[in-house]
Amino acid sequence: MLDEIKEKKRRGQLKALLDSMVEGVIVLDAQGKIILLNASIESIFGFKEEEFLEHPLIEAIRNPELDKFLKEVLESRRIRELELEMVSPVEKIFKIRAVFYGKQDEEIRGLLVIFNDMTALRKLERSKAEFVANVSHELRTPLASIKGFVETLRDGGLEDKKNSIRFLEIIESNVTRLELLINDILELSKMDSGKIALNKKGVNLKVLVEKTLEIMKPLIKKKNLAVEVKLDAKYAEMRADQGMLEQVFLNLLDNAVKFNKYGGLIKISGEIIESMYKVSVSDTGMGIPAEDLPRIFERFYRVDKGRAREPGGTGLGLSIVKHIIELHGGTVEVKSKNGEGSIFSFTLPKAG
Repeated sequence: MLDEIKEKKRRGQLKALLDSMVEGVIVLDAQGKIILLNASIESIFGFKEEEFLEHPLIEAIRNPELDKFLKEVLESRRIRELELEMVSPVEKIFKIRAVFYGKQDEEIRGLLVIFNDMTALRKLERSKAEFVANVSHELRTPLASIKGFVETLRDGGLEDKKNSIRFLEIIESNVTRLELLINDILELSKMDSGKIALNKKGVNLKVLVEKTLEIMKPLIKKKNLAVEVKLDAKYAEMRADQGMLEQVFLNLLDNAVKFNKYGGLIKISGEIIESMYKVSVSDTGMGIPAEDLPRIFERFYRVDKGRAREPGGTGLGLSIVKHIIELHGGTVEVKSKNGEGSIFSFTLPKAG
C-alpha cells in the first residue's frame, strides 16, 4: 500500500513537471504503449491521457511513419531524431527526438518521445526562400531590359536619333521600376523587423483622401474615371500614422485605377462599426477570380500572370497595405466578382 502511494506521488510529480514543458512529451513502455504524456500533447492532438493510457501509440496518433520510427528506436535502443511532416491526424511539422531508457535486464524500460512543433519556423523559412526567389525574378527582368537596350545603343543605336530616344525612355522606365521595387522591399523589411515606430496623430481622413486623389489625378483623367467620396465628418477624429495611411490609399487607389475599365467608377466610402472605423475603396474593373482572393495580399502574387508587368507595379503594394493596417491594430479584406469589380476594405481602431 505504501509503495502504491509513493508511486502515485512520484507519477504526479513527473506529470506536473512534463505539463510545464512547451514541447509535447510521451513516455512509452517497452511494447510501445503509452504510460504518460503531457498537456502539450493533449493540446496538439486533441485527446486526453486517460483515453489511451496503456494503449499502443498508433491508436492515439495514427501515423504509420511515426510508428515505424519508434519501433526502430526501441529495437536499436539508441537516441534518434526525425523531422516529420504530418497531414493526419494534424497538419504540422515536428522534430521528434526519441530516447531509449533502461537496460535489457531492467524491468522498467521504454522510450521518451519529445515533439517540437517546427511548423511556424519551416513556414517562415519557405516564405523567405520564396521571397528571395521572387525578388531575384522581379529584378532580373528590368535589368535584362536595361542591359539589352544599353548594348543596342552602344552597338550603333545612338546614330538612330528617333529610336535612341525611345530606347532611353524604356531604360528610364525600367530604372523607375527597379527604384519602386527596392523601396517597397526596404519598406517591408522594416515592417518585418518589428522596429518600425508609428507616429500617431490626428488625421483628417477626408483631407488625406483629397491629397491622394490629387496625386492620382493624371492617371484618373487618362482613364476617364469618375470618383465618388462618401466619408463622414467624424473621420476627422482618426488617430494614425499619416505617412503610412497615405501609402495605404496610394496603393489601393493605384490598383483601383490600374485595373478599372475605361470610363469606370471609383468609390471611397466609410462607416463606423462599434469601436472601429471601416474604409472601403471600390472599382468597376475586371474583378478578381474567387480562387485568387485568399492569396491576394501575398507578396508578389499576381492574379493574371499576363499583366504581371503593369507599369509602376511591384507586386508588393497590397502586402504593404496589410502590414500597415495590422501595425495599427486593424484588418484588411477584399470582396470581388470576376468581371464586376473589387472592394478593398480596412478597419482601424477608433481609440488610436
